This record gives sequence, structure tokens and C-alpha cells, in this order.
Amino acid sequence: MRDFRGKVAVVTGAAGGLGKSLAETFAREGMKVVLADIEEETLDATAKELTGRGCEVLAVQTDVTKLQSMEELARRVVDAYGGVHILCNNAGVTADRDWSGLHPEGRAERVWELDMKDWQWVFDVNVWGVIHGLKAFMPVMLAQGTEGHIVNTASPMGFGASELLVIYATSKTCVNTISESLYLQLARMGAPIGVTIVLAAPISTRLYDAYRNRPRELAHESDLNESVEQRHQRIAQVRQIFAGGHPPQEVAEMVLQGIRDNRFYLFTRPEELENPSGLRRRFENILTQRNP
Repeated sequence: MRDFRGKVAVVTGAAGGLGKSLAETFAREGMKVVLADIEEETLDATAKELTGRGCEVLAVQTDVTKLQSMEELARRVVDAYGGVHILCNNAGVTADRDWSGLHPEGRAERVWELDMKDWQWVFDVNVWGVIHGLKAFMPVMLAQGTEGHIVNTASPMGFGASELLVIYATSKTCVNTISESLYLQLARMGAPIGVTIVLAAPISTRLYDAYRNRPRELAHESDLNESVEQRHQRIAQVRQIFAGGHPPQEVAEMVLQGIRDNRFYLFTRPEELENPSGLRRRFENILTQRNP
């Protein structure tokens, strides 16, 4: 897909971070942009900002964990614009207890220690959010018979194992597999719809603070009365990791070029392939039946 002007892009998690940068990039190319996010106040502010720049924007508060909410988003998009050409399943979260140094002993939580609420919340957003996006929008995109593109925000961690970020990495493994299967199925059909997975190393976003959107019923009792300042102190290590990440606008430009090139695997940092715990070593372990 190379002609963007006048076409429609839908971005989930669009109120900030990479989602906002994707929306800005698509708008700059002359696209009509649909912003979907669960944070209503931030979503409205982003929509107002883009509209003020002369962009054509539709903002829809959306909960990607609910199929009904995603289907309502698809209906709103079709009613407003008649169809959709780019779908970015970008909304994502991470559970802070999945990170190193947040255990009282100064280590990452072990697999059997991880809280079931963390598993449910991360999978609801990162995995079911993608599934719901495809379920709601693929019939629309296929019925159009026009070229289009699916962008799923994944992670190189989804191709490897680590002692850290077990829940997040496992969720992104699902996204990678879903995306690969989708690509093969669309190719077999001869459908003019490309697929890209964004294998993003840390990006300078507020993913570290995704807890702000966590449903109360899936929250930890100990965190419910925690102040913003207390929380920021507790996750200071994680904040530093994200602060040193890629600027989201740079990644959005990579995504735009990836769509133009119909590239499936889009690494924001190709060196991820070669680092000591990277993909090349992981797949060599598999091929040679060598233990991790």
C-alpha cells in the first residue's frame, strides 16, 4: 500500500505514545484518522490537537478488551467514512510486577508467583485486543476489495524467553503468532491486505504507567490507595528504561515505510537480532536442539 491520501486509518491506544505518533503520521499523509482509546479525557485532547492542525479526525472512546466496544468502533468508522484501509492494533499494557527489581527480594517475580490478575489484564488488552480488532474490522476490509494494511504492535520479546517480563513476552508471542497466521491466510486468499508486526524495543512512552487504566476489579489491593508519587517512586527503574527508548515519532515513520514496503517483520532496532540473548541465538538453539 503506497497511496494514503483520502484513505482511513484506525489506531487503538491513540491518545498518546506510539498510537498518537501513528495518528499524526497518517494525518500528515492526508489520511482520515480514527482515534480509539479508553482514556476519554486524553483522547479528546489529542483529537482537539490534531483537528487544530487541520486533520480530519474521529475520536471514539473504546475498550479493546470488549468485542462489543470494538464492533461499535467499526460501525462508527463505516458510518462516518464508509470503510477502513489501515488498522493499527496498537493498544498495549505491561504489569509492573513483571519487571526486575519489583519483588521485595529485588528480583523478578517467578512464573508460579505471578499474580493471576496480572495475567488476565495483560492478556485482555495485548491479546484479546488484537483478536477483537481483527474480528471487528477484517470483514469490513475484505468486503471493500481495496488494498489495505494491518499493523499489530508486538515485541521481539515475543520470539524469545527471559526471566523477566514473562507475562508481557508471552502475550506478545501470541500477537506474533496471530499475525503470522493472518499474513499466510490473506496471502493464500490473494487478498490485497498486507500485515506488519512492529517488533519494538523500548519506546519512550507511558507504557510503564499503564496501571492508570487498569480495571479496579483486576487491581492489586495494595495499590488502590497508592498515590501517583508513591507509584512513580516504586517503578522508577522501569521509567528510566522507557525514558531511554526510541522517540515514538521515529517508530511511526518506520511503520509508515514498512507499510509502503509491505514488510512483515519490522524491527525498530535490528541489533536485537544479534545481541547475546537475541533471536539468532534463540533459533540456533532450536535448530541445534541446544538448551536455552
